[in-house]
Amino acid sequence: MTEEVMTTAAEELSDADELSDAELAALAAELCAAVLARPRPFGPPWAHPPLAAGPADQIDSIGNPYWRVVRNLPTQIWDDSAGPTTMWLHADAGIRDRVRAAGLDRDGLSRRYSWSIPSPGDIAWIAATAGERGVVEIGAGGGYWAWLMRAAGIDTLAYDPFAASELNGYAKRAYTAVEPGDDSVAALHGDRALFLCWPNNDDAWAARALTAYRGDLLIYAGQEAGGCTADDRFFEVLESGWEQAGASADHVTYVGVPCRLTAWRR
Repeated sequence: MTEEVMTTAAEELSDADELSDAELAALAAELCAAVLARPRPFGPPWAHPPLAAGPADQIDSIGNPYWRVVRNLPTQIWDDSAGPTTMWLHADAGIRDRVRAAGLDRDGLSRRYSWSIPSPGDIAWIAATAGERGVVEIGAGGGYWAWLMRAAGIDTLAYDPFAASELNGYAKRAYTAVEPGDDSVAALHGDRALFLCWPNNDDAWAARALTAYRGDLLIYAGQEAGGCTADDRFFEVLESGWEQAGASADHVTYVGVPCRLTAWRR
């Protein structure tokens, strides 16, 4: 594909919402193939084959459009770790234009779906970890994880004080019912597992939710202390009375963006 053709296509994609989820996944696969077909003129390759059809691919039995996109992205190796990448800096200008136009960068995908990638294995792991007790998610954003958990048969409640919208800097689409409610709602659902996904960096709400929670099982998707999720107080509360009880072996994260899906008990 020539750069001229790619640029013309980019001009036609002025709004990421013009692409359906299936079209976005197909475009990710197309651009990945184009990047892999054009070797880097010097140095080692910056991009590697996607997860799709490889040993790290996962079967999606409930319908997870984010996973369809992620599994088709090129992968990259960074500091001895590997993962899907949306850093298209070494691709030709036409590919970068199409990435921007379609919202295939991490910020665009995160606002469209979620800031942490839920793999099919992650949802199955949450189901096994929570068991019959159900889940309450605080700070659910557009409810993408809640939507997948409900589709998997997990009894899920979801709350967020801010509705998903184009003006919301974190979640622009609503995928399922998310009730209005802040971190204090965690106190009402001690019979459920508490789920926190990518809490805002240096924001106190995750610590308040964990402090208010009266149950004994936390499921947390995010970075560790000193990273870009939650605040220092959250990790102080976590370390003072909680012990890690497990982690999803199937969790996938963007290269260069550490993220783990872990379970904690007290």
